[in-house]
Amino acid sequence: EEQASQEAAHTLAAVEAAKVWDGASDIGESPYLTRKGVQPYGVRFAEGGWLLVPARDASGKIWSVQSIAPNKPASGPEKLFTKGGRKSGLWHWCGDPAGAAVLLIAEGYATAASLHEATGRPVAVAWDVGNLAHVAKALRNQYPAALVVLCGDDDQETQSRTTRNPGREAATKAANTVRGIAVFPENLPEGGTDFNDLHQARGLQAVRQIVDGAIDSHESHQAAPRAAQSSKAGNHSQSARRERIEPQNAGGVERFQVIDGDGVYYTPPGDDGGRPRKVCGVLRVVGLARDAHDNQAALLLEFVTQFGKVRRWLMPLSMLAGDGNAYRTALLSQGFMTPTDGRRRAWLTEYLQSRDPESLDLVRHVPRVGWAGRCYVLPNETLGSNANGESVIFHSEAGIEANFNQRGTLENWISNLSRYAIGNSRAAFAVATAFAGPLLAWAPGTTGGGIHYTGQTSIGKTTCFLLAASVWGKGTEKDPDSYMQKWRATSNGLEYQGEQHNDCTLILDELGQMDAGDAGNAAYMLADGMGKTRGKGAGGLRPKPTWRLLFLSSGELTLAQHMETVGKKMKGGQEVRLIPLPTEVKEGSALETFHEFANGHELSGWVQGHAARCYGVAGRAWLEYLVGETEGLSVALRERMDAIEAQIVPAGASGQVKRGGRRFALIAAAGEMATAAGLTGWPEGESVRAAHTCFDAWLTLRGGAGSSEKTNMLRQVRSFLEANGEGRFTYWHRASDDRVAKTLNKAGVRRMLNADGDPIKTNSQHKAEYGEEMH
Repeated sequence: EEQASQEAAHTLAAVEAAKVWDGASDIGESPYLTRKGVQPYGVRFAEGGWLLVPARDASGKIWSVQSIAPNKPASGPEKLFTKGGRKSGLWHWCGDPAGAAVLLIAEGYATAASLHEATGRPVAVAWDVGNLAHVAKALRNQYPAALVVLCGDDDQETQSRTTRNPGREAATKAANTVRGIAVFPENLPEGGTDFNDLHQARGLQAVRQIVDGAIDSHESHQAAPRAAQSSKAGNHSQSARRERIEPQNAGGVERFQVIDGDGVYYTPPGDDGGRPRKVCGVLRVVGLARDAHDNQAALLLEFVTQFGKVRRWLMPLSMLAGDGNAYRTALLSQGFMTPTDGRRRAWLTEYLQSRDPESLDLVRHVPRVGWAGRCYVLPNETLGSNANGESVIFHSEAGIEANFNQRGTLENWISNLSRYAIGNSRAAFAVATAFAGPLLAWAPGTTGGGIHYTGQTSIGKTTCFLLAASVWGKGTEKDPDSYMQKWRATSNGLEYQGEQHNDCTLILDELGQMDAGDAGNAAYMLADGMGKTRGKGAGGLRPKPTWRLLFLSSGELTLAQHMETVGKKMKGGQEVRLIPLPTEVKEGSALETFHEFANGHELSGWVQGHAARCYGVAGRAWLEYLVGETEGLSVALRERMDAIEAQIVPAGASGQVKRGGRRFALIAAAGEMATAAGLTGWPEGESVRAAHTCFDAWLTLRGGAGSSEKTNMLRQVRSFLEANGEGRFTYWHRASDDRVAKTLNKAGVRRMLNADGDPIKTNSQHKAEYGEEMH
């Protein structure tokens, strides 16, 4: 009965927590965050500077909300949970845990935020020592393959008084429970207990060295036994003339052999002296793969197609069920001929199932492109490597249409395309935005979102976008191979595009092709990086589509204007998610300079021709540079962004403008970093100049650096006065005059002013000002 009563209380508290959460804003200011020196991650803001942190379970349901006061109260707690709410086994993420090889757990929000900013790893907020073990167990169940790291507090002051150190004891116990590791801050300032105290006293570098050092030490100890076991088992070279595949029979006869240039052969039991039978062409099993949760197991197969190309394919182990028709169909569709008779089909299935896991490379597959630890995963290759040496590859049942293609050389791209962005703020800003996509993951506190190039047709918006598209792929229009996409899509289609451009930059042309009633929600969804939860046909839920990206958009109308065509009004949150940028910089053109060309039309034609012939090389070179610079990348990027933000964002700007300014700072920083890496051919400072110019243009369009809601209210009042000033406002001095026609639907009164703005009250004043008496 007591348990039922508690569950009922938890349910009621969850309803109350949801109301509080839904009524809060994801844009705001928190003195607590300022005091702690960290950024907001998945939190919301309430009136009075209160910070709200949701307490969720594994499904993402909010059971309670932690409210953190803006300042420490003179009496009473600084942090409050929803009354009667559940806390045990709940947590909040700083960072995205999907695909992460290492998960961190900390007690408080500020500590978790410092750890996330220092390491770039996802960190779970467990609230207190009593909840560490509960959260650790829940994460172990949800992410069985991940290393769980308990980043505990070091309660030295408590230990000096009681000989007990609750932070160390609880973290160590929780780590042992889930076969994880515990790590604690060192060289703390006087009175300090946690990693946030260390962050503020010694910097993020000190935090990262301790945490990453502990992880590297653990992984090196884990790798040593595996290496010895692998050496003992013996790996067989793929280049060998004959490759033995387990199992053998009792006499040691090799049942399966792969002969280079020929195929897979099988010796049936009882026919040890006979001639091996050919099963199929050369088909090697080179890896055993699984997803981040150790599910979706698959074999990595390598074969030569009928077209003479070597190809690799992840075959789900589930395809081996039944008669194997599923995997044979898939192989045939890729150009590999499979057996037609029943016996050889059975042998092929046995060959695939007889793999020796110890002789195979372990591979992690991820469903989207982008960062997987310190690797960057592309559809056909993975750049960089993780500390544990584990290979990571892309695999999605939906395939890929992001068109990360390459042609030409970097030198040609710079000389024939990139250099024409110099002196052209909109073009340079678009190219810098293309480079900025992969940096979003390393920019703590910076959310995804878009930049919308708006202006009349044929002024050069598409030229800017073709330049940007050529960073990653083919820069063409109306071409299925083009990297540039169209807004003309359903919400499901945009979710797919979001996933396939994860940790990159999505380029969407012609907002006008999107239904005006859906455009606002679509922009909101792309910026927030999360699609809808959907059910499976056989029951249960499909994995929720998620992504992290920047996107470029274009259209003749702004998002607000497009929505107004169907009577909808845009909210401030939607504006900052898709920031409108006026594209026209001089009459009829988005280009300030045409370089050696006579006009913008000639320059646009040049860009169109070369973006279709030289593309993708700059993006790949950029990723190669970044995977070699991940150590300290977050700190270096943040410092660069802080300096740029201070330069371009005016003092006293609203929270919306500051949030937009952070995105402009990221884009500017990306362009400068790419320039320093030798990838653009631009002079130093070109990217910052372009971003500053574009940021100022946005502020001019929105009417200043204040809140957009306030600006819109003032615009509405002005529009009303302009439309109704004559008809619905009575002259002050004639309000009681019976000889004047009555004002219908009176909205107020109006008064005449002199040149100094003072009211005219008498005929003599009116005559002095206007030369005649008042009527």
